[in-house]
Amino acid sequence: HHHHHHHHHHHHHQHDQHHDHHQGGISPFPETRAEWGWFEKAVWNEANKILCLADHAYQNLNFHTALHWGFYELALLRDAYTHWGRTTGNGLNRRLVNDLLYFHVVALSPICPHVCEEVYKMMVEKDALAMTPPKPQPRRDMFFQPTGANRTNMLCWDAKWPSHSPGNVKTTRAFEFLRDSLASFRAQIQHIRARNHTNSTQALILISLRDPESKIMVKNMLKRYVMVEDDARYVLPADALRRLKEHVMSDNLLRPKAKEIMQYAAYVRDQLRQGDSQALDVGLGYDQSEVLLTNSRYINNALGITGFRVDVFREDDAETTTNVGGRSKNKKTAKKAVPTPGNPILIL
Repeated sequence: HHHHHHHHHHHHHQHDQHHDHHQGGISPFPETRAEWGWFEKAVWNEANKILCLADHAYQNLNFHTALHWGFYELALLRDAYTHWGRTTGNGLNRRLVNDLLYFHVVALSPICPHVCEEVYKMMVEKDALAMTPPKPQPRRDMFFQPTGANRTNMLCWDAKWPSHSPGNVKTTRAFEFLRDSLASFRAQIQHIRARNHTNSTQALILISLRDPESKIMVKNMLKRYVMVEDDARYVLPADALRRLKEHVMSDNLLRPKAKEIMQYAAYVRDQLRQGDSQALDVGLGYDQSEVLLTNSRYINNALGITGFRVDVFREDDAETTTNVGGRSKNKKTAKKAVPTPGNPILIL
């Protein structure tokens, strides 16, 4: 947090966040979340979700899990955000940096109180909580409320947990989609460059809009067994997969595909267990093309390409993708790479 010493005087740029190249610095704007860009809002949403899960773990006295969310996952989120700030040249948003740090400090304070108090004190001194001790005047839009009347000894321990919402599942999915796609694009480009020696810097990204019928069918079969728990979460009873298997084996059409069906059913069950309430939904809940294009500058810079266009893949286009990732020219052995919903493929 060294950056707090520098008082930027860029306030006339208030709305111009994307043209201001704070190379890795902390930008003093925008203050209100409404003006944040897509990525910043997604990081904020993710931080709320993580804090909720840490809170939940503490309530169940499950400290290992609390640490997983409140420390590791928040740190990974911070890294993803700083990578974005550097790669796009947008820099970091002071308000969001402080929010993340505050979340981190509060989430960790039950486990390592002394370190957290130190950091918290620094935040108060640097006015990072938009407060000036000894008489804290909380800003209305901060989630921080001092507990006693005019407290002078501001302790992190007394700080209320930030008011957090469980976050929006669709935003979380879109954010995960962006992060996963970027990692997979990077691998695909390395693969292509290693095999094809192409110097092209233009990419075509193929997306698929709907699940194959077989997967939709498996989801619909699993929906029959689903139960709703008290906290409105969907769960599959322990014997759901056994019952599904019996059903599949007794059906002459399904039996040959039993292995595939059961593998996919197990995957969906695991998604549900991990708290993905939409694992049984057919469709993604976000627009792949929109997410990719909104973040085009980030994707271009991160991959070292000059641009890309997004096309919807149709089964009859399969011929065009035989050379994806520079696979062997022999049609018989070349397994065609095809995009699935949420897993696009990139061609240079």
